[in-house]
Amino acid sequence: GCIGTPQILMVSGIGDPIELKSLGIEPIVNLSDVGQHLQDHPLLSNYFLVNSNKTSDDVFRNSTIFDADLAQWEANKTGLFGNPGSSTLAFLRIPPNASIFEHEPDPSAGSQSAHFEMLFRDGFATNLFPLPVSGHFMTINTAVVSPTSRGSVRLASTDPFASPLIDPNFFSTSFDRFAMLTAIRAARAFVTAAPWKGYVASRYGNVGMANTDVDIIEAARNAI
Repeated sequence: GCIGTPQILMVSGIGDPIELKSLGIEPIVNLSDVGQHLQDHPLLSNYFLVNSNKTSDDVFRNSTIFDADLAQWEANKTGLFGNPGSSTLAFLRIPPNASIFEHEPDPSAGSQSAHFEMLFRDGFATNLFPLPVSGHFMTINTAVVSPTSRGSVRLASTDPFASPLIDPNFFSTSFDRFAMLTAIRAARAFVTAAPWKGYVASRYGNVGMANTDVDIIEAARNAI
């Protein structure tokens, strides 16, 4: 894949000669682009406290409930474990008159292609953070679909089984920052719609508590 392939090439002597020699690898092919231009979609979890005890949170806190639900699925393929993690999602575009397009070109594949995505999850869909000991949650994952940031894969050692040094370089461009901010604000606006009244209680977590553009992006950097 996009991580293992450049690693194999570099330990085999195909890559930037200066980088390779610094690790004691004899360069065979001078190809400095190997390991460069890494592109990935930053995915962020936006958490919302909800007024419900029917989320999946208690299942993952209580081994008795977990085991019963797992047994149900193993017996007849029904129940919670028969549901995908995210069964509802939206692909959306930044408005064409947005300020970002005054100085940045549109990186999407076309006028019908998305700039960002929202994925709706039952419960606290954790990426980095442990499930809180109490509370019930809904998660809206937001992702930049057409990122312009580029990262790198570099060798940590000559051992092909050692993990390489991966730098996704998320949010290094103004477009990616704008796209994620638009996605987060779209998710927040969505849950203020009338059908959610009485169900969504509040935003939760560091990203949820951030309000200014600068604070939101800083919280997002620390949550991916």
